[in-house]
Amino acid sequence: MAHLKRIRKLDDRMSMVLILTREHPDPPAFPEHIRLPPPYVTPVPKSAALMSTSLKLKTSLWPTIYAPRKKFEPEPWTKGKIRWACDAMRQVVKLPIAAYVPVPYDEEIKTATRMSDPISAHDTRKSASHPLRHSIINLVRAVGELRASSTSSAAPSSLDHDPDALSEPHTHVITPQPSSESQPVRNGAHYLLASLTLFTTHEPCIMCSMALLHSRVKEVFYLIPMAKTGGCGSLTCVPRLEGVNHRYAGSVWKHAGAGHMSEWVKESGLIVDEACDA
Repeated sequence: MAHLKRIRKLDDRMSMVLILTREHPDPPAFPEHIRLPPPYVTPVPKSAALMSTSLKLKTSLWPTIYAPRKKFEPEPWTKGKIRWACDAMRQVVKLPIAAYVPVPYDEEIKTATRMSDPISAHDTRKSASHPLRHSIINLVRAVGELRASSTSSAAPSSLDHDPDALSEPHTHVITPQPSSESQPVRNGAHYLLASLTLFTTHEPCIMCSMALLHSRVKEVFYLIPMAKTGGCGSLTCVPRLEGVNHRYAGSVWKHAGAGHMSEWVKESGLIVDEACDA
């Protein structure tokens, strides 16, 4: 219980954490000469708050320590998180050039982002006859459309009906905040990909890398580096440039059969011109 503050003040009352009920399920009895209210059992957060949004939610149960992770601090990967990432990459390789954002593995981030379904998009430059409709640009815009529709009405996104739709994303439910809240919106709360992980087939180009930076994505995993156009480490590394106001991690996905990687990529239909802006 080190993540819990020992005392909670509520109006003119003060409560104190005494004991963990997993070991002692029944509240202890005070001696008769101690004039204090009887102890009671109450639910408390299981862990420290990693984000300001979760801090507010957890503190509503009991005052909790705020312990955000440092930028680029390595996070422990459990077997469950590895399976989550592998499942996401299996989804993204179903199309030649595609991007995919899964539901966050961490329950705290899932609650903070209000994301309950994954979303995906693919490259539509040829089908839409538009040079800027890269898979990542399509995905970022799809998230924006869905956020806008979720706050205005429960109607499906116009992306599903517009003949000029950017992509065919999964249904993505983002629960709107109650309109009755009078508190000011926290700065940065509406960045489209804040705290989310993106998986993509090819290394994002410079334009897409900058779009991800402005969307405040947490990290990007890509399968195929693009030596001539990549913006996450090949041609340049956008999130590492001086003067940018956000940084995110970019990593190349290592296939289990690294020796047969090129053959697998070819068989999967993921080969594109190395000069292509993915």
